[in-house]
Amino acid sequence: MRKCTHCGMEIQPDVTICPYCFKAVVATKRCTHCGTQVRSGDRTCSFCRAPLLTRRVPDDPLKVFIAMAKDPIEERERHPIRSNPFLLVYLLVFMVIVAVLLWQIYGHLGPGQSKLLVEGVLEDVAGDHAGIGGDLAGSEAAAVSAWTALNRSGIPARIRFGSLQGQVRTLSASDRAWVMAEVEPGRWIAGDPVKGSTMEAADHPLYYRGWDYSSAAEAQASLNRLTRYKTLDAAVTAGTASVAEQKEQSLLASTLAQESGNLTTVV
Repeated sequence: MRKCTHCGMEIQPDVTICPYCFKAVVATKRCTHCGTQVRSGDRTCSFCRAPLLTRRVPDDPLKVFIAMAKDPIEERERHPIRSNPFLLVYLLVFMVIVAVLLWQIYGHLGPGQSKLLVEGVLEDVAGDHAGIGGDLAGSEAAAVSAWTALNRSGIPARIRFGSLQGQVRTLSASDRAWVMAEVEPGRWIAGDPVKGSTMEAADHPLYYRGWDYSSAAEAQASLNRLTRYKTLDAAVTAGTASVAEQKEQSLLASTLAQESGNLTTVV
């Protein structure tokens, strides 16, 4: 055994970095062919002329040791994109897809074209549902048709229940249905499928107050609850409702009261 020339600790003959003080040392080498002791910088044995294996001593062995001791998992968490270059590629692809979708929805239509498209859909629906009347059931059927056509045209839309008679606060007081269409990012406009036209908030504020449904199925389920509740409520008022119908009416009243809390007053 030999000793480190820096700290004096015993080290192996062939090491180039002291494991105790982490400083570079000159290794004592022997020829792997004949066993003759050779100098550290020799490339061939001075006795048998056999080639010798050489090792490169790092410039700063302490920094090398610290770098090797780093936790690779911690490094990946600290620099997720640098440790996984494909993640940046995935993010770029996702951003491109989102940009293309937004362009398809709004960009190719041009300024004001989305509103014209909405008005065209409403006119067609009003013609197809002529004579349906202005009650909730008839206007809901027209609203579903308009909602379907708008979504197929790339215009985000939702169905809204409300009242055009005043600022009602309960869903059970709804007597009309219409659609809300997003003609620009973040800008929604009301559309009446019975009248076949759009309604601006400044001129028709009641169209911008109501209960929204993101699908035709949700709107139909709500209409069924409202229709059933009004039928049972009339029977209870007239004193002709059975005990089971009274309980059902009470449960529906509770459900509608909860839904009434979802009133939308701004767009």
